Amino acid sequence: MGGNVGSGNDVQMMSWDSDILGFRCDNANAYYYRISTGEVTQFDIDDINYTAPMPSPSGERFYHGQGVYSIDGSRITNLNEKKVEHSCLGRLANGTDAHFAVAFGEGPEGGCIGNIIAHDLSTGECFSVISEEQGYDYPKTGTHISAVAHKNPGWVAASMIGFDEDGQELLDQELVLARVEKGNVEVYRIGHHRADENEFDYWGEPHAVISPTGKGYCSAQIGVVPTTANR
Repeated sequence: MGGNVGSGNDVQMMSWDSDILGFRCDNANAYYYRISTGEVTQFDIDDINYTAPMPSPSGERFYHGQGVYSIDGSRITNLNEKKVEHSCLGRLANGTDAHFAVAFGEGPEGGCIGNIIAHDLSTGECFSVISEEQGYDYPKTGTHISAVAHKNPGWVAASMIGFDEDGQELLDQELVLARVEKGNVEVYRIGHHRADENEFDYWGEPHAVISPTGKGYCSAQIGVVPTTANR
């Protein structure tokens, strides 16, 4: 295969059993490698866009450029996303593979705009976790999402900055937790941070990382935030 090897973009992860990883060679071809068998499978993708498909938690699906791919490397569905934004792969509360992302514009099919949008990778369906439909403000800048609570699927953490960067408006400079189940979404606003982009631009944005059990998370620049929101 040769060339320079690269991985994902905003989503960079292995399957949750640590068996599958995706990679690309230059900007020409993309593959995934299954460690347990030594098998390499190529994806049928016309535009690699310098990003490798990333495996879902189950390893049965892959996300790349608003598309979902199967284990044979073929595209099986498109997500209702306007563009790729800050996001994380994880699972819904029922264990289904999902893609969680911030969306600043409606998807091609309309809707699915919000601070956290959940995409079911098995069906392509999307629904809002935090959005204007639920009484929140327009999606906040500097939003980063973590859905890697592999011992407690469905829990998602996020940090956001907001346009004013002053912590005065709803969700500005806030930290949130959410339990994501279609028709029964629970959102917990758990605290504020004081980070902004004034001095360091992107590197001034906190990046939330939820714990494996969903009982707490760490965010760069603010340390560990304990929580008991593990219902």
